Amino acid sequence: MLTKRLVNRFAGPEDPVKNPEFRTRVGILEGWVGVIVNIILFLIKGAMGVMSGSIALIADAIHTLADMATSIVVIVGFRIARKPFDEEHPFGHGRAETIATLVVAVLLIVAGVEFLRSSIERLIHPRILNISWFMLGILFVTLVIKEWLARFSRKLGRQIGSDALEADFWHHRTDSIATGLVIVSFILARFGVLWVDGVAGIGVSIIIVWTGFTIGRRSVSHLLGEAPTDEEVEDIRRTALAVDGVEGVHDIIVHRYGESEVISLHIEVDSNEDPMDLHTISEIVENRISQGKPRLVVAHIDPVNRDHPHYEAIRRLLDTAVAEDSRCESFHDLRIIGSAEHFNVLFDIAVPSHLGKKEEHSLKAKITSLLEKRFPGIGVIIEIEPMFVQRH
Repeated sequence: MLTKRLVNRFAGPEDPVKNPEFRTRVGILEGWVGVIVNIILFLIKGAMGVMSGSIALIADAIHTLADMATSIVVIVGFRIARKPFDEEHPFGHGRAETIATLVVAVLLIVAGVEFLRSSIERLIHPRILNISWFMLGILFVTLVIKEWLARFSRKLGRQIGSDALEADFWHHRTDSIATGLVIVSFILARFGVLWVDGVAGIGVSIIIVWTGFTIGRRSVSHLLGEAPTDEEVEDIRRTALAVDGVEGVHDIIVHRYGESEVISLHIEVDSNEDPMDLHTISEIVENRISQGKPRLVVAHIDPVNRDHPHYEAIRRLLDTAVAEDSRCESFHDLRIIGSAEHFNVLFDIAVPSHLGKKEEHSLKAKITSLLEKRFPGIGVIIEIEPMFVQRH
């Protein structure tokens, strides 16, 4: 209920027409809520950490401060990401959100390593902690607040499909877990188990480092360029095949720039069609795939001549060869040039990205041999290309 009220008050209605900046406003809202809540929690935890002398609680307070920094980065990232394209960045600034997340991940790892060192020292040289049940009660309240903030971030992140908010959720969630560990160490310390403060500090530090590593790895993966999901590929393929005149689809490539996408694909069409009609088909495909979404779509035309007398026989042979060889993912762009007696066949074979050059040459030789045995007057030209989309 509170989340909905905050969104309605500060982000407005979720309407891409009436409120095109809804996504940005939600991201900035989450960031500011995180900043305010984390400042309050940092001051509370930091003060209690100093008063109690607990290294685990001080580490937890710094973790909370890092979460505040993360929220600031989220705000900055969303503000930069919404900037329009310019001459230097023709696809916009959508990846600023990912870069900002990577920066925070690195800072988290550095902070975690430093507190790991301090916690090990505390484990070797334990200290008596000045703890009261009142302080434990306050800590428990901060844990509840932090868990609410984590769920708030996740709900908004899923609502707008933001990896940055999902990363912020994990920052908040690990902070609540860290606070829980500190509470346990405090309770045990009241019964004379002093070494547990250092152990809890080590636990908190490991959580911080692991969170930073996980988020950083994911951010790097986004920046390098990830393959689309099977569902996304199937949706693009199905949309293109629904257009009259499209006989096949391959080489689907998706580049992401924040919430925007640049998509390219090859569509197979009848080579006997009029060039103007083929151009119209490609435009219809582009418009349907991009409809209602922030996408730039380019559909490349691949004319296919199915009238050659050997076309079906060659296609069936290649279907069988690809199905029986684990090195092959698929083939496409089958073209046949020449007469029934003397002709050249050209096509592309898609292979897994890990396949080596030696295996590629072996695969080419095998399929060429199969075709030459079946069709004595044939010339074979095969192009090997990696799969842009892997089958799962």
